[in-house]
Amino acid sequence: MIQESLNDWNDMFPSINVLTELKRMKAYLEAHPNKKRKAHEMENFVLRWLSKEQDQKLSFPKQTKTEQTKSDLPDWYQNQKETPLKDSTKKELAKRMERLKGKGKKNE
Repeated sequence: MIQESLNDWNDMFPSINVLTELKRMKAYLEAHPNKKRKAHEMENFVLRWLSKEQDQKLSFPKQTKTEQTKSDLPDWYQNQKETPLKDSTKKELAKRMERLKGKGKKNE
């Protein structure tokens, strides 16, 4: 019966190492005795655990900012060139900011 279950789980969850996950489950349950399952609940616990692990393996890997490189960016963005703002544009933005600050003070 155990070998049949193991074979079934290996077929259902091909992207993970089922035996390793069963060892992790055992360690988890030993470390959290309040989470101990009854015999009739164990199969559901195992299936939920394995399903969650497989979903994590199949999902896209998360990248941190340090892992992202310029080559990860879309072509249209990589080809963008920084253009400094013209002095007239900077002055116009400064005027708009002042107006916005003034409106905020009036409402206070």
